[in-house]
Amino acid sequence: MKIFETITLLLVGLINFLPLLGILGVKQLKKLYGIDLEDTNIVLLMRHRAVLFGIIGGFIIYSVFFPTFLSVAYIFGAVSMGTFVLLALPIKNHTKQIRKVFYIDIIAIIMLLLAWLGANFPLS
Repeated sequence: MKIFETITLLLVGLINFLPLLGILGVKQLKKLYGIDLEDTNIVLLMRHRAVLFGIIGGFIIYSVFFPTFLSVAYIFGAVSMGTFVLLALPIKNHTKQIRKVFYIDIIAIIMLLLAWLGANFPLS
């Protein structure tokens, strides 16, 4: 695996792993997304979402060390971030934090694409 692909996948994995902090509760979720969470059912769903992001981010990082899983990691990352971007596009009143997540996901998708292109279509 090339150094660019390795570093890029580690960064994308970290980007996907960081929302795991939401598992800590309402205070951390508000900090991450800028939303008030008063319904305990929504808090449960958001904390579960945090765990799922931790799994995706962890898996992307894992794939760097076990390249057999790279293809799946690329797909998981692209689908996860891509669906968020597509679902967020028609919504106009994002919080500042959600807008930040939106742009970070776009950047991470581009990074993922560049890593994949570099690995599959080397310039040298």
